[in-house]
Amino acid sequence: MNPPRQYKSQNCERMDAKMLAFIHMPKAAGTTLSNILRRNFGRRHFDTRFFSNRPVFMADDFRRVRWLYPSLVSIAGHGVTGTSDLAEVVPNIRYFTFLRDPLARLLSQYQFNWNCMPDSERSTWKPDEYFEQVILTKFNNVQSRMLAGDDGADAAIEFLQSNSVFVGMTESYNESLVRFRDWTGIEDFDIRYRSVNRTSDISNDLRDAMKWRIANDHKLADRVALANRDDIRLYDFACEMYAEQRRAYGHRLSGDVANFLDSQADNMALQDEQLSSQLYRNLVYKPLRKWIFKNAA
Repeated sequence: MNPPRQYKSQNCERMDAKMLAFIHMPKAAGTTLSNILRRNFGRRHFDTRFFSNRPVFMADDFRRVRWLYPSLVSIAGHGVTGTSDLAEVVPNIRYFTFLRDPLARLLSQYQFNWNCMPDSERSTWKPDEYFEQVILTKFNNVQSRMLAGDDGADAAIEFLQSNSVFVGMTESYNESLVRFRDWTGIEDFDIRYRSVNRTSDISNDLRDAMKWRIANDHKLADRVALANRDDIRLYDFACEMYAEQRRAYGHRLSGDVANFLDSQADNMALQDEQLSSQLYRNLVYKPLRKWIFKNAA
């Protein structure tokens, strides 16, 4: 069953059918899921990272993008957040996200930032100091802030509940994908994947050293917990919600996961994206992007 076309015409102001909107939490295996979306939907999917570096993808941004992507059924990216006003143009938007254990996510962020840092900048930092002075102060509570800005865990939880957001868990990734496929209602949705953004053994050592330090330094552990208290509360709630949804899926879940894992044996031939989608983005969208910003309202 193919997802239905979402527009009456290219110029219509509001959408009739539902659109999938992936709130991509940093360092929660979201790039892998974005590749799944691109492969399934092709030119009907748009990743907001190709739009701009602005922190939130808003309704006006969507209006501009749809001039070149009139048949969108899926959007994704760090710019898709709970603080956006996308419902103005996508009233039946279906949000989904994957959350990760806050400490594991924080350590992965530390690992990623350290790897990506220019050598000239890295030479000015000691790893422990960088973690305490930068990671703990600028990359804390990322997941709750993606859902509710600076309004805290209660607001983030309210967003999940009031918008019936599907929540997968990075720690139960394959099972979450199977449940996500069921949630979409798309019978032939292909959730096979190849993992991306894996880090080096050297940076794993860096992460593991910090993990050991937090486990053995009670003062640092308290600082980490205090700095991420909103994410911890959000994650605890999400775990309870996940368990309820898992039970609702029923006894067939284990069999569906086993069948999916069998299908993963054929994942090496997977393409991250449909060729037509890649060509369209590079040959049409990117050259016209500046013009669209100026002329589409």
